Amino acid sequence: MPGGAACHGAIRAISAGCLMSEEDRKAVETLEKVELRFTLVDLGSAGVVERIRARLDGIKLTPTLVYNGQKYEGLRQIMIISKDMANASRK
Repeated sequence: MPGGAACHGAIRAISAGCLMSEEDRKAVETLEKVELRFTLVDLGSAGVVERIRARLDGIKLTPTLVYNGQKYEGLRQIMIISKDMANASRK
C-alpha cells in the first residue's frame, strides 16, 4: 500500500504534489482516456484513518479501481475494464 494510489469511481481529485509510481500513472492515464470521473486516493501520503479505511474496503494492492461496487486491482485489470467501458460507450 505505501506509495500507491487507489482510484474510486467518483469525482477526480489529484493533489498537485502527488508522486505516483509508473503503474499508478498509467492507470490514471487509462482512466482519463475513457473519460471516467474518479477520485484518486494517494495512500503514500494518506493518514492512518485513510489507510485503515482502504484496508477495510479490501484495497490491498495499488492501483485499485473501485467501480460500481467491483474492485479491479492492478494496471492490467484497470486497462481491461477501461477498454470494456470505452466499447460500451460507443454502442
